[in-house]
Amino acid sequence: MKRYGLEAEYLFAAPTTIHSLNGNTPPWVTKEFFDIMVEVVTDVHTSRGAAVEELQHRVEVLERLNGGVQLLPRATLPDDTAWSAAWGAVTSHTPYYQWVYEVACRQQGGASPFWLHPVGFHPNFSDTTLTEDQMVQAVNALRCLNFLFILVTANSPSRLHGCVSARSLLFPNRYPPFWRDAEHFREWISAEEAAGRIFTGKGRCWMACCPRLVDNDVHKPIERIELRSLDSGRDVPFETLGGCFELMERVIDASSGTASLPSLHSELHPNDQAVARLGRKAEVMLHGKAFSVIDIAREWCHGIPSLERVLEEGSPAEQLLRN
Repeated sequence: MKRYGLEAEYLFAAPTTIHSLNGNTPPWVTKEFFDIMVEVVTDVHTSRGAAVEELQHRVEVLERLNGGVQLLPRATLPDDTAWSAAWGAVTSHTPYYQWVYEVACRQQGGASPFWLHPVGFHPNFSDTTLTEDQMVQAVNALRCLNFLFILVTANSPSRLHGCVSARSLLFPNRYPPFWRDAEHFREWISAEEAAGRIFTGKGRCWMACCPRLVDNDVHKPIERIELRSLDSGRDVPFETLGGCFELMERVIDASSGTASLPSLHSELHPNDQAVARLGRKAEVMLHGKAFSVIDIAREWCHGIPSLERVLEEGSPAEQLLRN
């Protein structure tokens, strides 16, 4: 059986913060890292359409709270926004959040905690017919083609940084090695925890796509695949999320029964960065050969109307930067 769920992060328009809602929120509206952020979570569904429809309904309910809550259209704050990512703006002063704020960003090339504020959509997918090894291989394949999801949802444009997705360009994402199988994944998680590069007991890492363990426990089963590379914001149409679910499944299906992957590991980060900067104008490398990203996207998205529309009209960021 296939199951689908969505997590959707949004930024509040000032002066709203999660604290200003005074707890007047449904249980599926939760706080995020900074108080200018909020997360809306769906139930688990047996169809991607039901998950997307529920997310849209819940977002609209959130916007009606307290006489009206405005969610920002983009996945990052505008370039000219004066906002300080001070420790006081962090919503939970727990050891884990303190580790994220003080240690994790510094480990990722000295990235500023400021770049923890971008928001994204996180599609979650599981299929009871897939083994753990198949889910790990599917994650490897999704990481290879992660640039496609950046392309179709780019919604954090920045003229200052010269990009369509500042979220993908500047967020301190990690690019661990491809895992051979589920056992190798668990070994890697355990080694990273021991080295202090993953907070003990979290059983996951900051990356564009990852296998998720039950209760984040390395000794428990892999239960789902989480994709974390989609820009959020109210400018991203909900139908695009449905298309991303379909594209996600295509990549997973294509990875089944094969040990080959669409790209080399050394190409992952440069491809993501190129598309985050240039959008449809980017070239990506697949096993040492250069391709136009729009050509690769048209092949993979053929027959997915919502994504074909994005490829024709441009992502929200591309549309904004044209004006």
